Amino acid sequence: MTVLSFISEFCPTLWTEEKDDTGKVTKAAPTTAEKTEFKRIYKEWSVKNRRAAQLLIMYCMDKPASTIEDMEDAFSIWCMLKKPYQDSGFTARHTAFQKLTTTTTTTTTTTTTVGDYEGSVDSYIHGIRTNAKDLKDMNATAPGWILISTLLNNLNDKYTDFVHRIVLTATGEPDFEEVVKLLYKEDRLANREVISTAMAAARAKGSKQTEICEEGECRHCPKGKKKKIHPEETCWILHPELRPDRYKKKNEKANAAAGRDYDHDDDDMVAPQFGLFASMAVLSPFDEEDVESDGSK
Repeated sequence: MTVLSFISEFCPTLWTEEKDDTGKVTKAAPTTAEKTEFKRIYKEWSVKNRRAAQLLIMYCMDKPASTIEDMEDAFSIWCMLKKPYQDSGFTARHTAFQKLTTTTTTTTTTTTTVGDYEGSVDSYIHGIRTNAKDLKDMNATAPGWILISTLLNNLNDKYTDFVHRIVLTATGEPDFEEVVKLLYKEDRLANREVISTAMAAARAKGSKQTEICEEGECRHCPKGKKKKIHPEETCWILHPELRPDRYKKKNEKANAAAGRDYDHDDDDMVAPQFGLFASMAVLSPFDEEDVESDGSK
């Protein structure tokens, strides 16, 4: 069946406008662009439908194949096969219940959406609800306490404290939807803590980043537009004795205030002119003459 024949047979009102008894237009005729888009979508669907039907026929053997060999629509073939071959009764209920009780935050099967987002609470709860609905459709509704127990039992270690709180604080049989709300809240708080910790770690890492120096470059001096790259052997900061005389005279006051004397061989042995020793001299109750005359304090 071609696209145009399908449209003319099954969608006659798609190409005409509709009016009520008063002549008022209730449905406008589609535009050329809308018609083109509909044809494109249907053409894609028909290709996929044929492929699905061929796969179903190919996988079926003997008697099942003989009942569907003249059918071309995948949906019709599927409905035909479900009646005699789909699980029913105890087998169907057992299979559905097994899926329910084995649903976890890392489940990945073809029968449930759990696992599309591994570890996601949304997909986990959706999987439990889907399997519970399958049981309900079989007139085998799972009691609320089974749903809650399954929900709590199959959570990973991340929610151990949450499970303990629910179990120990419940005064009666809790409601499934209320437990779901509390689980969502717990998940948001946990994710917020993880994000805060990650951001703090990123900030700390950024503030402590060290520059990568090439071999032979000074690792003490930061790089910059106004900073000349030089080896550590010629660094004035690491080796003050290499500083030219003109810079020593220029910073004479600063050197004195800092207790430095670049003309001295041992910079560490030079006492500062200001600071602790000067304060001790001012606060001393003895004069130098008294010390020299007495020989003791």
